[in-house]
Amino acid sequence: MHKVKISLSALAVLSLALVLWLPPSARAATCHGGSCNGLDPFETGCYADAQVVASGAINDTYTGSGQLGIVSLRWSPTCQAGYAQTFSIRGDAYLIMARTWGGFGAGAPRFASNAVVITSTMVGANSYCDLFVNGMIRLGPTTSSPGGSSYARPCP
Repeated sequence: MHKVKISLSALAVLSLALVLWLPPSARAATCHGGSCNGLDPFETGCYADAQVVASGAINDTYTGSGQLGIVSLRWSPTCQAGYAQTFSIRGDAYLIMARTWGGFGAGAPRFASNAVVITSTMVGANSYCDLFVNGMIRLGPTTSSPGGSSYARPCP
């Protein structure tokens, strides 16, 4: 009986240490893997431990006037899910888009007008190597307006 008490006490201490080691929002993550498909990384808490694992420059392919922004793939190890973020670095971006592909599905593209950053919904995967992202920045109101797009993939 004495050994059981010691084992239960040790298990309780280990559990508490693990919970305290995790950041608060990662402890509160509400999805994992495929259950994250189509969900918002901020609403689920998955953003808390997400890291950029790939990024790509979005250049103006219409006028050649330089870089419009960046698309990045962010991966949450806790949630086993990734998402795209597109950042506009020019003030004249009219329409930006972020989308995540691969893993256990494909997220629907998210669009925003006159925004600086947009975040896609998540896609669950076994590894961030199973995912890639697409970002688009347009200088006009439609997806066919001048601008550019880029893909980012972390693994060959």
